[in-house]
Amino acid sequence: MSPLFKTLEGVLVIVGALGLGYLARHRGWLSAERSSPISRAGLTYLSPVVIALVLWALVLPGWSVAALPVICALLILLAWPLSSWLGRGLFSAPRDRAPWILCSMFSNQGTTYGAFLCYLLLGVQGAALASFFCLPFAPLVYLLGFYIAGRYVEGALSPWAALGRVFRASYSRNPLLATGLGLLLLAFAPRLPLFGHRAIEVLVPLDAAIQLFAIGLSLRLSRVAAYLRPVVVMHAFKFLLLPLLGLGMAWALGLWGQANHEMVKVVFIAACTPVAILSLVVAQVSGLNRHLANSLWVTTNLFAVVWAPVTLLIARSL
Repeated sequence: MSPLFKTLEGVLVIVGALGLGYLARHRGWLSAERSSPISRAGLTYLSPVVIALVLWALVLPGWSVAALPVICALLILLAWPLSSWLGRGLFSAPRDRAPWILCSMFSNQGTTYGAFLCYLLLGVQGAALASFFCLPFAPLVYLLGFYIAGRYVEGALSPWAALGRVFRASYSRNPLLATGLGLLLLAFAPRLPLFGHRAIEVLVPLDAAIQLFAIGLSLRLSRVAAYLRPVVVMHAFKFLLLPLLGLGMAWALGLWGQANHEMVKVVFIAACTPVAILSLVVAQVSGLNRHLANSLWVTTNLFAVVWAPVTLLIARSL
C-alpha cells in the first residue's frame, strides 16, 4: 500500500468517523449518552483482538526494542511532577489539580490513535511496535492513576482496590489479557499467518473508527471556555513538550539509526498523542472534576485529528 493511499485512508477514517458521530447526535439518531457504551464495547471486544494480533505480528528488530516500553513508562512518570508543578499555577482546588495531572500523564497511544498512525506510516510492523511501546500503559493507569486520585480525594480507591477493578471491568481486563496473549504468541507460536495480516489491515482502522465515532457523538465544546487556559497549556504539553522529551529519550537510549529509524518514528508518534479516555474513567470514578477532564480530552483529541497529517509528516522525516 502506497504512502499516499495510507494517508488518504487515515484522513477518511479519522475525519469520517468523527464527523459521522457528530452528525448522528446532531440529527438525533443517537444520543450523546451512547458514547461511553460504544467506546467501552470497542475496548471490550475489538481492541483486544487487535492488540493480540499486532503483537503476534511484531518482527523484533533486536534487543533495542526493549527500550520502547521503558520510554513509555519514563514519559508517564516524568509527566507527573511536571504537570503537578504546572497545575499549582493553574488551579487552587485539589479536585481540579488531580484530573489535570491524570490527563497530562496518560495519552491515547494505543490502537485507537497512536498505534493507528504508526500503522499508517509503517504498516503492520508500526502498529506492532506501538503496541509493544504501550505495555506499561494500562498497569500505570490503574495503579498509579488511582493512587494519584487518592492523594486529592478522600475515599478514592487504593492501588489494590484499583487492581481489582481492572480485572472486574471487561473494558480494562480484556486488553490486558490480550497483551499477555499477544506476547505469548510472539514468543512461542509460529509467525502470524497471512490471513492474520489481512485481518489487521481491516481491524486497526475499524478499531480507531469506533473510538472516533464515540468522540464525535459526545463532542460538546460549550464547557471548554471555562477551562481555556488549562486547555491551551495542555496542548503545549502534549504536542510540544512530550514529543521533545520522547525524542531525547530515544537518542539517550541509542535508538537513532536502528531498524531504519522505525523505533524513533514510533516514539515520536506515541509521545505526540492526545489525552487518553482512561484518564476520564479514573477522574469520574474518583469523584474528580469530570468537566475539566472532559474538556481536556475532547479538545486534545479533536486537535489531534487535525494535527495527524503534520505528525505523520514529521515522523516520516525522522
